[in-house]
Amino acid sequence: MNKLKHKNILKFYGVFIDIRKVDENSTLYIFIITEYMKFGDLKSYLIKNKIDFNLKFKIQILNDIL
Repeated sequence: MNKLKHKNILKFYGVFIDIRKVDENSTLYIFIITEYMKFGDLKSYLIKNKIDFNLKFKIQILNDIL
């Protein structure tokens, strides 16, 4: 996955896992490390910019993936 490079794909650097034990309970924390996203996460960007997912747009995305 680290070797995958494209201008439209977020670069993945790695994962950090931390297990913290308090008394008898343990909590697992998982952190995914990626490149900085100037406009934030995709969901927030789509909501903020009111991106319309009409059929034509969905077909364009599908064609970009294939």
